[in-house]
Amino acid sequence: VDGRARPSCIAESFPYLKQGGLLVVDNMERDYYHTVIDHRFKYNLEVLVNGRYPTPYHPDFTNTMVFRKL
Repeated sequence: VDGRARPSCIAESFPYLKQGGLLVVDNMERDYYHTVIDHRFKYNLEVLVNGRYPTPYHPDFTNTMVFRKL
């Protein structure tokens, strides 16, 4: 998930994830995305990856998270 509508896209994607399905979210260093991600517990998601990685066209590293539905 990437782009300006990221919080609503994240929230809308939760019910559609199948067991074992993955959700990848970029730019998680922005605090206002964490409110939506905190609902992951309701949908039984575990964090597989939470790290800072280089990004094209960006001078700094950004945080990417990968979730898997249990």
